[in-house]
Amino acid sequence: MYPARQNIQRNLWVFFNCLLLSSVLWLLNVMNQLHTDIIKFPVEFVGIPVNLIPVNKLPENIQMKIQASGYRLMMNRLRKTWAGKIIKIDLGKDLISKNNNLLAISLQNKRHEISEQLGNQYTVLSIEPDSLRIQFDLKATRKVPVAVKTKLNFAKGYGQSGPMKIQPDSITIVGKDEEINETDSIFTFILSESQINKSINRVIGIDFPGSIQSNQTEVTVNIPVEQVSEKQLTCPIEIIQTNTSPKIQLLHAQVALKIRVPNSIYHQISVDDFKLGVYAQEASPTISKLIVRVLIKPSNVEVLDIDPPAVEYLIKAM
Repeated sequence: MYPARQNIQRNLWVFFNCLLLSSVLWLLNVMNQLHTDIIKFPVEFVGIPVNLIPVNKLPENIQMKIQASGYRLMMNRLRKTWAGKIIKIDLGKDLISKNNNLLAISLQNKRHEISEQLGNQYTVLSIEPDSLRIQFDLKATRKVPVAVKTKLNFAKGYGQSGPMKIQPDSITIVGKDEEINETDSIFTFILSESQINKSINRVIGIDFPGSIQSNQTEVTVNIPVEQVSEKQLTCPIEIIQTNTSPKIQLLHAQVALKIRVPNSIYHQISVDDFKLGVYAQEASPTISKLIVRVLIKPSNVEVLDIDPPAVEYLIKAM
């Protein structure tokens, strides 16, 4: 009985080994055969002349049906071979051959060009979308100042001690003629800092609206910060008069000015550094007070309060 059992076990061992070997051979045969996979790639369009800009939005991704050996496709999935791969599509030759700014191209005709970017082991069978229609406009250019959006929260006893410096403080932008003409300045992304107790030196990106672009995509921002103290001054009020404004007389000729001053220049700041005034053209029989405005002040001084913020006046008889 025992020899029979051993014989059965030996036969089972041979059977399972043959099954395993045949499975491996079958798998190798299958993996060596050609298979297809559908993969999405980010796309970049190059070769566009510098004087042209697309009017319609170009696709950010294309989806391709790719043929290769099963083994290679499987390893691509496992190793994420194409992670971060960007497909470049050259529109230069297509644009040169056109006499107008409307370009219709077949991405199917660019399969060979795209296959070369993946490697000669792969064949691109189809692309989605299979064609594009792109409308171009002539680019307009303009040099505009850069403004920084800020959200700053200083630590107690600290404040900005001087003007913000932006480098570069202006850039050349390009885009559609209509957008460029409506753009007087360009803004950065928000510079957000809290509990600030030292000078800020940051590189921050520019937030381009619409189709506007620039070779300069970021700026360096420097904001000097130091300890500050509050100070109060008594300042005279000037009357800003024009030929057409009524003649007025103020009932209060001075106001108390509360300011925040960097400690390094605390004793240097005086009344002479400020000019406060009211505009006579704002006077009328129906308005009893005129708003006091700060017309001139040092750039590194922050005005906290004006008391009173508006003053009474009399209109003189002509």
